[in-house]
Formats: sequence, C-alpha cells, structure tokens
Amino acid sequence: MTALHLLAATAPVHELVLAAIILAAYAGAMVWALRGESRRTIAGLLALVLATCALRTVFLHQYPIAYAEDELKAYESSVSQSDPHWPGRVWLACTYQDESALLYTLSEGLPSRFGVGQFWAIRGYTLILSCLCVPLAYSVLRRVTTHRTSAWFSAASFVVLPWAILYGRVNQGGEYVFHELLALLAVVALLFTGAWVAPLLIGTFAVTLCLYSCPPIRIYWHLIAAYAVLFGPFRVRATLCGIALCSLLLYAPALLYPPCSTSRCGFGQCNTFAQGLLQGSLTAVRKRLADLPRCLTTSNGCENNQSHAIDSAGQHPLWLFALATAGLLAGSRRLGLMLATAAVVTPLPAIISWHGVSAHELLTWFPLIPISAAVALDRFPMPKPLRPVVVAVLTLLLTVWSVPRYFSSAFWTPPGQWVFNFCHRMHGDGTSADYCQY
Repeated sequence: MTALHLLAATAPVHELVLAAIILAAYAGAMVWALRGESRRTIAGLLALVLATCALRTVFLHQYPIAYAEDELKAYESSVSQSDPHWPGRVWLACTYQDESALLYTLSEGLPSRFGVGQFWAIRGYTLILSCLCVPLAYSVLRRVTTHRTSAWFSAASFVVLPWAILYGRVNQGGEYVFHELLALLAVVALLFTGAWVAPLLIGTFAVTLCLYSCPPIRIYWHLIAAYAVLFGPFRVRATLCGIALCSLLLYAPALLYPPCSTSRCGFGQCNTFAQGLLQGSLTAVRKRLADLPRCLTTSNGCENNQSHAIDSAGQHPLWLFALATAGLLAGSRRLGLMLATAAVVTPLPAIISWHGVSAHELLTWFPLIPISAAVALDRFPMPKPLRPVVVAVLTLLLTVWSVPRYFSSAFWTPPGQWVFNFCHRMHGDGTSADYCQY
C-alpha cells in the first residue's frame, strides 16, 4: 500500500486536499510578507518566534490549569462529525461555538486521525499560528513605518502581551489574530506599496478564514467593506471590493447551509441585535462602553465565560494605550484613517453583545494596540542613535510588566481559573469524561 493510500485510508481526501491548500497559502503568504528581508532580520525574527514558542509551552499544564468548556465540546464535535453521503457537510455544520466546523475539522479532527494526542490536537494549531504572528506583525509595520526599530517593537509586543500568551495556549485565539494580521497586511500592502495582486489573494484568503471563524472575527469582512468605501483610487477600491466579494462567495456555502443556531446576523449572534439594537435598548451598549476602560486596565474588568474569556485577559499598561492613541494621530492622513477606522469598527462585536465585555471578543481589537503604538514610536522625533535604545527600553518594560503578570495569581484570579476548570465542575452536561484527561 502506498503512502497515498495510507493517507486516504486515514482521512477523507477532500479534507487532506483542503488542509494542503490552506497550509500552502499560509506558507506563500509568509514568504511574500518577508521577501527582501536580510538574513540578519530573518534570524532575529526566528529568535523571537522561539521565544514566543517558549512562552506558549512553559508551565504547560498550569496556565491554564485545565480545559475550558468550549475547548472540550469543540474537540468532541470535531472528532465525531462525519457524513459519508455528503462530505462537505462536515465543513458547513456548526460546532458548539456557533461557527463553521471547517477549521476545527482540519486543525483538531484531522490531526487526531493521524494519532496526534488530544492536548496537542486541541491547542497545537493556535500555538503555531500565535508564534507566526510575530514575523507577520513585523511585516505589517515595515510597510507603514520609516524606522525598522518600530517594527521590532510591534513584533516583540505579540510575544509578551498577556492576551497574546493566553490565546496562544488555548484552542482558539492565536489563529484568529494571525488571520487578522494577514488581512491587515493585505490592506497596508495595497494602500502603501502599490501592489494589488498579492494583496487581493492574501486578503481574500485571510478574510475567508475570518468568516469561517467564530462570529466576532467576521467583523474583518465589514472592515474591508468600510475600507472599500473610504479609500481610492479606483484600483485600490476595486481590489478591496474584490476581497470582500470573493471571500463572501467562498463563505456562501456556509450561509446556504441551514443555520445551527443564531449566528447568521453579520458578525454576531442574532439575539445580539434583538437585545442591543432592534428593541431600542441602548442602555446595555452604553454600559459596555463604560466598562471597556476597566476591562483593558484592571485584573477583573472583563467578563468570565466558557468561551475562553477570563476577567483579566484584557489588561494593558497605560503607557501603551497612550502610545497607541498617539499613533492614530501621528501617521500620514491615509494611515491615520486606516487605523482609526479599524479602531472604531473592530471592537463592535464586544460592544454590541448580549453579555458583558469579553476579552475573547476583543481579540478583533487587541492587535491594533501594539501596531498603533509602534506607529507613534516611528513618528516621534528623536536622534537616530537614541531610537534603538528607547525602543529596547520600552520593549523591556513591556516584557517585565507582561510576562510575570501572566504567570501569577494577579492574572489567574479564581473566576479565571474557574473558566478553565470545566471538567472539575461539570454536572452531567453530556460531555464525555474521556475528554477530560489533561
């Protein structure tokens, strides 16, 4: 029996083909993003990727202490779904988390069929893409900044910020940020370098995966649509419209498939709009806006729920917010409009929601904070020899503030530990105890 026959016997051919296409697209996008960089830069980025991997794997079974409810239910769904009469069903059906099963089938179910253990099948995909966010963030900043040191600051931020560590250590989050950064890479390449073919392909790929993700991440389709309205000339607007249209066409099969619950209303759940807007109740929306600063600056300001959202995950140092705010004003008019539009659009899923402010939903917004801060550093006038020193000091301050905080009781408050201790608190909800081994 050939290797091809063995692969076909282990997993359906359509899953293998689709997984190969996605992996090839990832590789092609990364090669294009880093083309032209020196060997010294690539070596530096590799060092940061290794540091990221270390922070995502040290104390592997302690932070968090176990699985969250959605991690187990999504895994159970991904390894049990099958329909021999219609193979596409497994891509279009919804998981427990109200999203298409496409990514879970390929990232968790497919590795399990090849003997990958449960722990790594659940968390391996997001860990790898969380590490690759580092060179991708560097590439985004290199296209909009003058000084290379600013791009290094942005890349280092994705290594050490508490939310970046957390969502690289659980089953979803790191891949969302990676796809968001791919979409931003396509936009900045289109707006600031004059390229359009690669941005069209990369942007379509990234936004399509955002659409197949959980409802809040779909806001990036709306962001691309907003950019298509705001930015010209014709070639730029046509490319952005092409990204929006092509990604929507690729997502159309999931839209045509009968919905499993309430996740078909734009970027959120349908009851989000019923409770937040259509019934005219703006009180809850105003409350979430008022709660947002506390979520971003305190250890218990966000909501705890089973969807990987813990109360301390939104913390950032105040000086980083000050830099990010300055970044919205310090760049060119075009860059400022791009960042300001993203800053307004991307937090909408967390603001227009049926529950409290969730750090998990704010993953649509968090990547913009270090990116805007790096733009401010790039535009701030200072002597050339002093610039790398300032960036190094700020990077050190951010690391010292972030890493010890994540691996501490200040971050892992009792409510936060409760979220990731599902197996010890479940009471006959139907989840098999066999999946609780950690």
